Amino acid sequence: MSVRVLPGRAKRAQTKHFQLFLDNTAGLIFITAADGTVCYESPACERVLGYTPEDMIGDSLLSFVHPDDTAALQSILTEAPEQPCKNGFVRCRLRHHNGEWCVFGITATGFSAEAGTMSVILRCHEAAEQQPYTQSAGQSAGTIGPDQEEYDTLLHLPNRSLFVEMLQQAVLPSGQKGLPLALLLMDLDQFREINGTFGHRWGDTLLRRVGSRVRQALRKSDCIVRLGGDEFGVLLPTVGSREGVIRIVRRILNALEEPFLIEGHPVRVGSSIGIALSPEHGADVDALLRCADIAMYQAKHTGLGFAVYADEYDLYSPDRLTLATELRRAIDLHQLTLYFQPKIHMIDGQVREVEALTRWEHPERGLLSPDQFIPLAEQTGLIHPFSRWVLRSALRQSKVWHRKGFTSRIAVNLSMHNLQDERLPHIIKKLLKTSGGNPNWLGVEVTESALAADPIRAVDILSHLHDIGVWIAIDDFGTGYSSFAALKRLPVDEIKIDKSFVMGLTSDIQDAAIVRATIDLGQSLGLTVTAEGVENQETWDYLAELGCDLAQGYYCSRPVPAADIIPWLQPGQQIGRHTGRQTVVPLQQARTVRRRTAVG
Repeated sequence: MSVRVLPGRAKRAQTKHFQLFLDNTAGLIFITAADGTVCYESPACERVLGYTPEDMIGDSLLSFVHPDDTAALQSILTEAPEQPCKNGFVRCRLRHHNGEWCVFGITATGFSAEAGTMSVILRCHEAAEQQPYTQSAGQSAGTIGPDQEEYDTLLHLPNRSLFVEMLQQAVLPSGQKGLPLALLLMDLDQFREINGTFGHRWGDTLLRRVGSRVRQALRKSDCIVRLGGDEFGVLLPTVGSREGVIRIVRRILNALEEPFLIEGHPVRVGSSIGIALSPEHGADVDALLRCADIAMYQAKHTGLGFAVYADEYDLYSPDRLTLATELRRAIDLHQLTLYFQPKIHMIDGQVREVEALTRWEHPERGLLSPDQFIPLAEQTGLIHPFSRWVLRSALRQSKVWHRKGFTSRIAVNLSMHNLQDERLPHIIKKLLKTSGGNPNWLGVEVTESALAADPIRAVDILSHLHDIGVWIAIDDFGTGYSSFAALKRLPVDEIKIDKSFVMGLTSDIQDAAIVRATIDLGQSLGLTVTAEGVENQETWDYLAELGCDLAQGYYCSRPVPAADIIPWLQPGQQIGRHTGRQTVVPLQQARTVRRRTAVG
């Protein structure tokens, strides 16, 4: 076998691309020396196991492994450098930062590192059934055990290994003759919570019932497999059109809408389905699996149930890889900045709260707004260090303002991923302690879609935050399907009427009715009601007449840097006055400030 030696520049470029891939992969990856010393951990490690790079790098990975599994992992660490073309597999328990044991399937591959030394790259996949795994006496740690059988023993469906073979056979004629086929990847929403709450027996029963329902929704020519955990794959070998594929997908989703009856208890579970088409999205197995996986993540992110792959969803394009690496650097080097938008009390004109919004002054791309980089942060796992930076910066700014006598609360937006992080209350407590801030100075805003992604965990986390004194607001209220249920379950202090209703308030009868009903509902429940998207005097007047508490929007102020928000925070500063049922035009001083900030 000949070995191709890359010239220096090409080798450096290859190394850079490899580093980009590692830093932005969503999976849990370690690189170790042959003795197990950790040289690198992917960003997912902090999300999955709770360890920062400082916690693990330089220590032996074996020290984080259950004592009963240490020998098995040591075996593949020893064998991988000796057989670099062969993947070793072991299933073992790794200790979470909180002390719990998590079960992973770990694939080890040896490769040549710098100066001719051999290192091992370990790809870790969390097992759905978090129970100790015992290898059979005849199974070597260096063999790939779970894929040796062609059928999943729990569901009696083809497994990943057989599915890949079937997909390879189907793709070849598809690529040669242009015959379309579709690959669906789907996983279950809230399965982990069901498994953790009711036990693995319920989880196993649910998986079997899901497999059966999906099978019934498919055609005879279609195939469903269990890929592992709560993830399923579906092969549609003959499809007439994209619309035909979507019809089948909708049948699957409809089949899962009816609750599952398990031991007399109704259990509801949703699904997120990613769709890849061949030859449109790829003519080989790897490309299709990758595109379907990206589309599945997009479906989960949007909460729409399914998504067809599109190039803009692809995190690993060169441009997005570069931007993700630059975002990581911007967080580490504090190159981000907070802008603030005031919420004005409609009776006394005082600023009661300001919303913190992040801006990124990119050296080449200019000022980037949150929608240009927050989705990227969510997909790469950077959302957690990013959110910590925002919270820390907001609390520090709040402390500065309170020293000057400005008592306005600062509200920070939380994403769906933040509401799935059980460590969030602890993180905020720690930030409050280190910053010297008061919990009453901080508010968090969450959207209905973020709540719907995992409502049980979201309620638990927000309840903890509310207990320590953090203000809770539901953002974009009225755009989801569970508004009233959310108000009943959550420790909510404030609801923010979505701007799509507020902007149509003076011209659309239905929007006006929705805004009026929301204000009445919120106030009857003792909640503060904020109207977003107030952009003119007419809307301000109408909201004041309806009795809305706070207004936010370009009519008051655009988001501005901390220094420019100071005039709004001065004690006694009025933005508008409300007398009886009439709202007076804002004060001249406020007009001056508004004109100055409107160009910002």
